[in-house]
Amino acid sequence: MTAANYGFKDMLENFLCNLARLNIREYVIAALDEDIFRWAAVRGHAVFKFTHKSGMDGVGGSGVHKELTQLKSAAVREALLLGYSVFFFDPDVVLFKNPLYEIMDLQSMYVQSNAPYIENPANTVRVLGVEIRSENQNGFFRINSGCYFVPATKPAISAFTDIEKHARSSESSEQPSFYYVLCLPPLGSVHGTDTCEFNSTVGALQVKFLDRSAYAHGAVFLTPENRNVWNLNYSHGASAFTSQVALHNNWIKGYAPKIQRQKAANLWFLLPDGSCLW
Repeated sequence: MTAANYGFKDMLENFLCNLARLNIREYVIAALDEDIFRWAAVRGHAVFKFTHKSGMDGVGGSGVHKELTQLKSAAVREALLLGYSVFFFDPDVVLFKNPLYEIMDLQSMYVQSNAPYIENPANTVRVLGVEIRSENQNGFFRINSGCYFVPATKPAISAFTDIEKHARSSESSEQPSFYYVLCLPPLGSVHGTDTCEFNSTVGALQVKFLDRSAYAHGAVFLTPENRNVWNLNYSHGASAFTSQVALHNNWIKGYAPKIQRQKAANLWFLLPDGSCLW
């Protein structure tokens, strides 16, 4: 599943081209406004309408944008209630292989970590003007809500009910609500460096953090020179991509810079005429 409004159409189109490249046909789009619903429906995409109550377009940092992001977990919860397990990806995630083949335990939830990773700690790096260091995968509020697998189980439905409720009461996006509910008391707890556990009256949900070497993001730095993974040219067969399952185009400000970075990395699969490379 993915979710988008019309303001994110180009990135959504590119994501769909990526799915076609990998021959992934089992997908659904949660349309967060009427325009993207109509666009997807007339092109034959599997889509359902899950629109923002005001019908307004959201821009990064605005109140409407925050409410739009909060709709994503609500849409996933609806799918869980229908009995469907969900692998959710924001449209700015690039896939290199079918992620379902990488999930070993279909009763657990798997989440991408948003924590920085620096292969060579001797060399400092900066992201968005701030010096960063490597952190544990399940560091404080390090669940990335743009890339995760959740099973259609009663504990998972309970967790997403609480995530949706917490997000509605928050002035932030939905992302902090994931860690707040899944990893913090009273129902969540942290175990080691790569696991949280959510406990409810209907059972427990193991929450496992995906390896950043396979599920990377914009603050992952590889090679002894600490090159950002987005600066490794995919078409040149960089070894960093051989183990990649997904790469999130985050840790960057602005929609246009996201697209520019993805094109520069040769991970843009949408042609100017709207067709796909594949």
